[in-house]
Amino acid sequence: MTLGEKIKVFRNQKGYSQESMGMSLGISPTAYGKIERNETDVTVSRLKQIAEVLTVKIEDILQFDEKIAFHNYADSRAHNFGKLETYNNYAEALEVMKVLYESRISGLENEIAGIKRALMEILKTDS
Repeated sequence: MTLGEKIKVFRNQKGYSQESMGMSLGISPTAYGKIERNETDVTVSRLKQIAEVLTVKIEDILQFDEKIAFHNYADSRAHNFGKLETYNNYAEALEVMKVLYESRISGLENEIAGIKRALMEILKTDS
């Protein structure tokens, strides 16, 4: 796995977009995307910045271990999804993350639908 791919995994686990990472690092989303695609060299100082934004250790990124990565994900998302355990199988961890994200998306879609209904009611009463 390349350095950019490792960084991308951590970014996805935190739920950050490339745009937000670029802003946090003071670079464009395009420049940040090049980091994840390994189209540009990452300096030690830039890697330190990335690790700080992602709230992980540089060593965790460089030595990427799926157990550590999923544990970081579980720690950062536990308040939204309930207690998660650390998985030994990366494919299993990815499947769990997929289910959690799909559940979150569904909840947000329901929330949006409720807001739309409330807005329609407000617009009806104002007419």
